[in-house]
Amino acid sequence: MEVQNAKGTLADSSVGLCDLSVKRVVLYKNGVGYFEHSARVRGNQELGIDFTTGQLNDVLKSLTVVDLGDGRISDIRYNSIAPLDERLRALRLPFGEQITRAEFLSALRGSRVDVTGKGESATGRLLSVEQEDRTNDSGATYHVTEFSVVADSGEMKNFELGPGVSVRLADHELNDEVGRYLNLVGSSRARDLRRMTVSATGNGDRDIFVSYISEVPVWKSTYRIILPQKPDEKPLLQGWAIVDNTIGEDWKDVQLSLIAGAPQSFIQDISQPLYARRPEIALPQSAMLTPQTHEGTMKDERSSGPPPPPPSGGAIGGPGQTGQFDYKTRSMNAPGISSEQVEVQGAAVPMVSIPTNGRNLAQVAQLQNAQVAQAQELGDYFEYNIKQAITIGKNQSALVPILQSRIEAEKVTLWTANENQPALRALWVKNASGLTLDSGTFNIIDSGTFAGEGLIETVHPNERRLLSYAADTAVRVSSQSE
Repeated sequence: MEVQNAKGTLADSSVGLCDLSVKRVVLYKNGVGYFEHSARVRGNQELGIDFTTGQLNDVLKSLTVVDLGDGRISDIRYNSIAPLDERLRALRLPFGEQITRAEFLSALRGSRVDVTGKGESATGRLLSVEQEDRTNDSGATYHVTEFSVVADSGEMKNFELGPGVSVRLADHELNDEVGRYLNLVGSSRARDLRRMTVSATGNGDRDIFVSYISEVPVWKSTYRIILPQKPDEKPLLQGWAIVDNTIGEDWKDVQLSLIAGAPQSFIQDISQPLYARRPEIALPQSAMLTPQTHEGTMKDERSSGPPPPPPSGGAIGGPGQTGQFDYKTRSMNAPGISSEQVEVQGAAVPMVSIPTNGRNLAQVAQLQNAQVAQAQELGDYFEYNIKQAITIGKNQSALVPILQSRIEAEKVTLWTANENQPALRALWVKNASGLTLDSGTFNIIDSGTFAGEGLIETVHPNERRLLSYAADTAVRVSSQSE
C-alpha cells in the first residue's frame, strides 16, 4: 500500500537563542536536585534550556526566573505535547494507536482507491471490508479478509487482502492524513525533548537568573578508614560521594553541594493538557399551546379608590408592578368536541430589589481575596559544600571527595553471649572531623591491605560509634552459668 508521508521543515529552535549554562547544583537524599543557571544578556533577548519530558513536571512547579538588571521576563514558552489519544482524535480518520489492516481499510470506506490484484485491477470507491472463515484441504480453519470496490463503471469487484494485492489512496488529502497519523504514532515512541524559551525584555547588559528542581539519582556516601602503623598516629578518614549526572546536560565547572536531607517533594503531572468532563444537558422541549378564548371583567380602580402605589423597581431591567388580577380562560381543544373553563384569582409576585451599594456588576466581579502562603520547617539536615568546581559530563558518574580528616579510633573485640555468633573485630570511633558523617558504607585499610568493611549510620561531630568490620578468629567465646 502506498502512503505519502506528510513532510515539513523543522527550523532549528536554537537559532538566535542564548543557552543558559548550569552554574550550581544541589543534590538531596530524596532524589531531587536543585539547579541554578545564569547568563548575560543585552537588550531584548531569548534564552533556551532543554528538558526531557520526565523533567518538565518538576520544572513547571518550581521554575524561578529573575532579571537582575533593568529589565523583566516577558514570557516563558515550551512545546506542549498532548496525550496521543487526544492528538489522534483530531485527525479525520478514526484510527487508534493499534490498528490492523482490516481496521485500516474499514476506516477508509467511501474513499477512492486504486486496487491492483492478481490479474485484476479496479479504480473506484471502497464499499465494505469483511472477514470470513475458510477451511483448507486438511480441514483447518483460517481467516480471510475481503473487501469490495465499486468501480467507476458501477461494477462491484471483490478482492482478497493478502500478498500480491496493492491498495493505493487516490485522495491526496487523505493520503497526507495517513502520513500525519504515522508521524504521530512514530513520534510517541521517541525520547522527546522539551525546549523552554525565556524571553527577557530590557535595556543594557544584565544577568538572568534561573532556578528549578528536577528528579535525579540519590547521591551516596562511602568512607575509607586508614589505620596507622605507628601507635602515636591517628587514623585517617576519607569521605567520598557518588554523584550521577543523568539530566542530559554537561555540568562544567559547577558549584556542587550535597545535602543529607529530604525536603518534602512530590510528583504531579501538570505538563500534560488537562481536559475536564462537562455534563451533557438535553435541549428543552418547547410546549405546544392550544388556542384559547378569554372572557372576564376589567376594573378601573383609579376612579373610585385611592391612587395606586408607585411601581417598585425590578432587580434588573424595567420597573415591576404589583396588583390584583382576576380573569377567566376557556380552552377549546377542538371545535365542537370539548371545552374547558378555568377561573384563576391571585396576586402578582412583587419584584425584589438587590442592593449593590453603588457598584455595578463589573465592579463587584473585580473584588479579590488575598492568599497567604505558609512555610514550614522541613527538618535538620547538613550540607557538604564542595570548594572546588566540579565537571561531570552528561550520562556520567563521579566520585567526589567530601572530607579528609584525622579521627580517634580504638581497636576492640565485640561479642555476645550467644556462642553461635563469632566475635567481631570493631573500631570504637569518635568523630573528631568537625563534620557530620552521612550514613553509608566504610572500608578499613590496616597494615597496608584490606581488613574489612561495614555500614555506618549518621554520626554528628564528637559522637562515638562502634563499627564492626571483620570476624575475630583469635577470640573464642564460651559462656558458663554460675
